[in-house]
Amino acid sequence: MSEKDQTFKGRKTDQTRRAFLAFLSWLFGGVPRNEFVSTQVHVAADPAVVWQRIALYEEVTGRRPLLLRLVMPCPVRTEGEKRRVGELVRCVYDGGELRKRILALEPPYRMVFDVLEQRLGIESCVIAQAGSYEIDRVPGGSDVILTTQYRAFLHPRWLWRPPEKMVAKRLHLYILRAMQRGGNEAGSSPMPGES
Repeated sequence: MSEKDQTFKGRKTDQTRRAFLAFLSWLFGGVPRNEFVSTQVHVAADPAVVWQRIALYEEVTGRRPLLLRLVMPCPVRTEGEKRRVGELVRCVYDGGELRKRILALEPPYRMVFDVLEQRLGIESCVIAQAGSYEIDRVPGGSDVILTTQYRAFLHPRWLWRPPEKMVAKRLHLYILRAMQRGGNEAGSSPMPGES
């Protein structure tokens, strides 16, 4: 398939996704509710090593799981650094972007960020608000907890909360498994406190 064909296919998929999400919002939209999802994994490495592997979703390389490809646009790159409190990071997607601000850094144990702006075509259903990484030293390595806070618009919540959390957990596991593997698959920007 030529690059032009792939671009057309990507745009058509994005248009279809946006139309479907707009329909869901029209049918099930309601008063927004604040939600959060946390996912924990064990990494067989010291917190200082794990800290160097922290990656934003947009920095993880490799093929995204089908569920993420279906509901979210394709991440392209990040611009900016995540080395100091107050830094702004622009996360570019094929057809959109997120802007994040680093709120707290406590190397090698904690990073918190705020989502200042989201333009991904999913805003009628879900808007990301914040996220954090917590790294705890445990026997045999580190436990890493990734948390996402978001605003949900689809109702009834008993129906939509489970699929939203399933997508968020899948996104978390995609990131956290890259951190478990280490290497270049977990991001490009070194974190503060690197050796």
